[in-house]
Amino acid sequence: ISDYLIIPVVPAESSIEGLSEVFELMEEVRTYNPNINILGSIINMKEHTINDKVFLEKIIEKDISILGEIRKGVKVREAERKNQAICILDEESNVCKDFTSVLDNMIFKISQSELSALNGKLNIIKK
Repeated sequence: ISDYLIIPVVPAESSIEGLSEVFELMEEVRTYNPNINILGSIINMKEHTINDKVFLEKIIEKDISILGEIRKGVKVREAERKNQAICILDEESNVCKDFTSVLDNMIFKISQSELSALNGKLNIIKK
């Protein structure tokens, strides 16, 4: 059982529409796991276009933390063809750097959340 949900999204209107369904599903999941929270979203296959910029603004309006962006890249297709992880194929690629950044952000956010929860428990014990 996990305490965190990560929402991968691609810059498309259907992703925005699907977020409402994710929020509804979260309420159902909480009946089984009351500790689950949305850690954030990962923007996948991002390009530097006006449409993607508008998409990011809509995600921010939904008040969802963005853990990072993974850009669309030729190396991804090459890694898929070779059945290799992108960071094994080319650890210096921009996409590998994107994944590393996302993982760093996830680890930081989880550690912050865990520290906050621990501080809350310590405050209860002190009282």
